[in-house]
Amino acid sequence: MGLLWSLQDGTGPLLLEEPELSLHPGVVRHLPQMIRAIQRERKVAPRQIFLSTHSSELLSDSGIALDEVLLLKNNNEGTELSLGAEIPDVRQELDAGFTIAEIALPRTTPPDAYQLSSWGE
Repeated sequence: MGLLWSLQDGTGPLLLEEPELSLHPGVVRHLPQMIRAIQRERKVAPRQIFLSTHSSELLSDSGIALDEVLLLKNNNEGTELSLGAEIPDVRQELDAGFTIAEIALPRTTPPDAYQLSSWGE
């Protein structure tokens, strides 16, 4: 309910951190379309919305454009920021039928994440 209210109220930028938390994946799949519909129906100018997510359901929406995606990737010197449309090979992958989720999530997975499965061994 708070998400719906925040999308409809206010005029300044809106920052949403992982809005998919506590929502069923079947609902999360529809968040991008819902956000677009609310933006179109606003009687005032649309808000600029910044959304952070790790959700493949949310990122699988075909209406998300590469120039709307910023990838944050940790490295030894800090965090690297890349615009999806400027990453080599991303356009070809999208044209080949991959979703933004299939393109972005592997590129942002921490390099040592696999070690978590060996915890306690």
